[in-house]
Amino acid sequence: MAYAFLDGPGAGKVISQLKIPIMCFGARFFVRKTYTRNQWYAGFLIALSAILFIQVKELDPSKGKGGGGDDDKDNTSQNVGMFFALMFVVFSCGGTLLSERIFKKDLHVPFYVQKFHIEASQLILAFLLIWILPVIGMGVDRVIELQGKKALHVS
Repeated sequence: MAYAFLDGPGAGKVISQLKIPIMCFGARFFVRKTYTRNQWYAGFLIALSAILFIQVKELDPSKGKGGGGDDDKDNTSQNVGMFFALMFVVFSCGGTLLSERIFKKDLHVPFYVQKFHIEASQLILAFLLIWILPVIGMGVDRVIELQGKKALHVS
């Protein structure tokens, strides 16, 4: 859903690269993993380059946006897409770190039992999201529609 609002696959791929610095930061505090100074520099540079890529892409005059209210509507949908893509990255990293913490905490329980518990909870969550995500999508569409109407009235 998030990637549908972005300007092509490049922005989605760059935003997904933020998993690396987010995982470094999260692993430092949730799993107590230590990194070298060079690894921190690399994570920082990845985050900086992803942010700069998105900013430069926003300033690109070759997008060919016309006048009228479309420009505000396109900016709103682009911002919604970036927000949801970033939330996907954050929750994905959080789930990975939580799984790692559970696996390392319960060393006396066999791996296949731990894996079953995680997969069963993911199945329950997936069934819940089948009903929840369409409602969220309708709400996002409604907000974008209202932003577009608001931009038309201002012009």
